[in-house]
Amino acid sequence: HRYGGWLTFVSLKAGFESAPGQLTVEDMIRLYQAKTIDDATEVYGVVGDPVAHSKSPLVFNDVFKHLGMNARYVRIKVDDPGGLRALAEAMELRGCSVTIPHKQAVAGLVDESDDIVRGVGAANTVTIRDGRLLGSNTDLPGAMEAIQDAAVKKWSHGIYGMRALVLGAGGVSRAIAWGLKREAARVVIANRTFERGKALAEELGTEFVRWESLMDARAQIIVNGTSVGMTPRTEESPVDPSLFKKDMVVLDTVYTPRNTKFLRDARALGALGIDGVEMFLRQANHQFKLWKGRPIPTEILKEFRQKL
Repeated sequence: HRYGGWLTFVSLKAGFESAPGQLTVEDMIRLYQAKTIDDATEVYGVVGDPVAHSKSPLVFNDVFKHLGMNARYVRIKVDDPGGLRALAEAMELRGCSVTIPHKQAVAGLVDESDDIVRGVGAANTVTIRDGRLLGSNTDLPGAMEAIQDAAVKKWSHGIYGMRALVLGAGGVSRAIAWGLKREAARVVIANRTFERGKALAEELGTEFVRWESLMDARAQIIVNGTSVGMTPRTEESPVDPSLFKKDMVVLDTVYTPRNTKFLRDARALGALGIDGVEMFLRQANHQFKLWKGRPIPTEILKEFRQKL
């Protein structure tokens, strides 16, 4: 109805779809509250490939409902980020989250960027106002708040001066490495593809270590910015458990599953582990503030910490 269609086809339940990506009747009624969508419904979404695993629709639609806002948040699988402006116009989007693998491409497509996007070169949030695309990065404050809160429990000075190893060279690794450096940590980057990791380290002015020599980083903080360990490869970890020690803070940016092998290995050796759900909820809160000018109520965030 929002886009002038008479009918929407759904499947009776998961596994009975007549086309890839078709919604179930339960999702249509509960998650998207289709019966109350009208011409004035604001539309937001997550743009990327893949997007099926994204928990963002659960969070944002629940918050919109709780606050009585006539808005919905949908998954939008996008192969080519170059079409984002046309997509935003066609769907009359108010804003979107950007996920793997489009964060860096989108940073170059927006009309205006915040200082983090300019510094990092990756945008995970787009706000659309009067046809203009405004790029922001909420991965960074989400991750930095989570790491700093954990680091202060271990060391009174928090992140300052600590050796931090960032695994991966994609959008989220780039953002967190930049943020850690800004907080005066001594950052070391490692990536399976040597050239890509070395290039990022040179660009950000950080140290670089070869994947075979991760121990050389002498890390006190480790961040997994790779997608290794994400569903369905849940029994994989990007690193050997021997890398972990008791006096460490470890963050996994993967949040499906919440308790990854990377985190299980780290916690088994006494490290303080931060799961991807914590970072995800904090960055979602920053996105909501950008779009709606107010934070997600604390009690809702508390509920999601328990149920996601």
